[in-house]
Amino acid sequence: MATITKRGDTFRIKVSLGYDTEHKQIIKSTTFKPPQGVTPKKAEKLAQQFAFDFENRCKDYTELNENMRFSELADWYFENYAPVELKPSTAYTYKGQYNNHIKPVIGNMKLKEITTPKLTRIMKSMTLNPQTVKKVYVVIQSIFAEVLSRASFVNRLVTTLFFRRKRTERRKCPLTKARSNVLWSFLIQSRGTKTLKE
Repeated sequence: MATITKRGDTFRIKVSLGYDTEHKQIIKSTTFKPPQGVTPKKAEKLAQQFAFDFENRCKDYTELNENMRFSELADWYFENYAPVELKPSTAYTYKGQYNNHIKPVIGNMKLKEITTPKLTRIMKSMTLNPQTVKKVYVVIQSIFAEVLSRASFVNRLVTTLFFRRKRTERRKCPLTKARSNVLWSFLIQSRGTKTLKE
């Protein structure tokens, strides 16, 4: 979020763009001078609007619409968000998952066509290792979560998905009843005269 500092009759606006490879913060700044004859409260509101627009320009956020294809959204994510906010290895992994598993399936779909039930069906039909499916889900969720948090139509999509999990055997207790009784007796004896309740 942009920080706004009032300096006399102007406002200084700073936007943080993350950190560079040497761990130095990247900051863009500008100055906003409100029109003459504006009340202080109105000037502050104008400065806030200017700061919001400035931040969007700095971070190259695009106004999303429902006719945009998912591939366009992902391209924006990998060009603008991933290099700044993700570790290089994470960005590389996400990009690989996207190119191999996501783009061929939903890359050409319009955002308005992607609904939670449809995405759930797609995820269930993937013939991949369950761990890979989870990774694919994380990438899709990350793309939607970041971009939609900045967008104007946050009205649905990918908040939760239902996954089929392979049933595994119940874990067996490592202690048998006899061994747990021995352990219990040892604990009671080690406490001295105090007794432990079951």
